[in-house]
Amino acid sequence: MLLFRVILWPPFLVRAMKKQGYEKAYCDAREVLYNRGKKVGGPQRGSVGIRYCSVDGLPLTDRDLMIEAWGESLADEILVELAERDSPQTCCPQAGRLWRQYSDVTKRNLNMLIQQHVAASRHDSGTLTQLAPLLQQAAECRWQIRRSLLDHAATHTSLAA
Repeated sequence: MLLFRVILWPPFLVRAMKKQGYEKAYCDAREVLYNRGKKVGGPQRGSVGIRYCSVDGLPLTDRDLMIEAWGESLADEILVELAERDSPQTCCPQAGRLWRQYSDVTKRNLNMLIQQHVAASRHDSGTLTQLAPLLQQAAECRWQIRRSLLDHAATHTSLAA
């Protein structure tokens, strides 16, 4: 008679395994680029917490690095799979609403950052001056909604415990 033992893993272990799979894909992409003769630096965190890696002297985000290694469709497939598995937005209506708000605010913040970059490259001090307070406000709004998301997620964690 065979005896099966069922082990239930806590959610943090499952997330860690998913993260390990993603990190393996990231390391594999770096190795592919290195094997192609590119100069690949080590991963680093930027000032806003986004990881980047220098490839031939250019700082590439995770997505850019994977695109360089495997092309856009495979890179996006990896990232979408990770996002779908890790997304808590389907846990309840309030979480979905908070994620939509966070997404909208982040898109607006990103568009302003792009405008700032364009203005800086054109040495447009007037636009830079106008964007400075708007960027500060957008960043604060984004962090407030992010805090709400984390607080809401904590209620689900405490309910599950």
